Amino acid sequence: MKAFAVAARRWAARIAAVGALALVVSCGGGSQVEGAPPPAASVASAKPMAARLAAPALPTPDQAMDWAERRYPDLFPAAGKSPGTSGPYTYRYYPATNNYLGIATATSDVYIYGTIAPAQPTRVAPLSDYTCVIAPANCGLSTNIAAWGDSLTPPFAANLGVLFPSRMVYDGGISSQSSYDVEARVAADSARHGWISVFWFGHNNDSDPEQVKRDMAAAVATLAPGNDRFIVLSVLNKAIPTELKGTAMYNTILQLNADLAATYPQNYIDIRALLVSHYDPSKPQDVIDFQNDVMPASLRHDVDHLNNDGSVLVATRVQQFINAKAW
Repeated sequence: MKAFAVAARRWAARIAAVGALALVVSCGGGSQVEGAPPPAASVASAKPMAARLAAPALPTPDQAMDWAERRYPDLFPAAGKSPGTSGPYTYRYYPATNNYLGIATATSDVYIYGTIAPAQPTRVAPLSDYTCVIAPANCGLSTNIAAWGDSLTPPFAANLGVLFPSRMVYDGGISSQSSYDVEARVAADSARHGWISVFWFGHNNDSDPEQVKRDMAAAVATLAPGNDRFIVLSVLNKAIPTELKGTAMYNTILQLNADLAATYPQNYIDIRALLVSHYDPSKPQDVIDFQNDVMPASLRHDVDHLNNDGSVLVATRVQQFINAKAW
């Protein structure tokens, strides 16, 4: 602990560009498409969330370190941690991983040391860069969730509400709406621009992928300053002959999803692939559906609408994503 304080004072003026830094504090977490935390070597390019609102209140050191423990338990496991202060630092030591996480009280800068940064205590960034992700309420943001989409949305939103009983989950799904209809509703609903948003639309105009992408970008742009907490779910192909594997429409939908994944790599879930992979090999129709790369019959009640089992699967994956981001 003494070495931590002495070395931190010695190196306080240095800003080291090491990949592990972004892993500790980037709001996106440097995650893969499916939202899993990445290896440290892969996160050097991850960018932190800027606190874009005018001087919101900083999170406390305890709030910041609590968030890091929830977001990166493999680096900062809460069990057995040892908190303390030394010189200008408030810190926590994690003996299970031999890592330190500290906040300089005078400058409110974030430092790491130990296995994650073995050379010396290393300055990550100002705590103010992460205010909105660590303490969204300080930026006027909410931990409630708005689910936006078409007729696929209501069952999934209802199940998400069951999984998050302490939060409000808004059902923004309306049957038969195209992406531009949904986007117009998102833009008009300014009261929810500070909420976590789940965007799942494009099924009713997937033959116009450029329009879907424009509407997705417009929907994301409506979110409040400092609110980068949104999820883009991939578009589903229907269990009809014209959208089975190898057809022109199938290829169009998969390319649309690939474009969405590339545009929103930290906020994208390939829910289509997840549903396809959950076929039941004991059911002949599910096996056929899997071979055709469409949702299995056991998870839907018609060619494209999910039954409750399918909707629970979607809601559970979204819950996991939100929890992994510590939103």
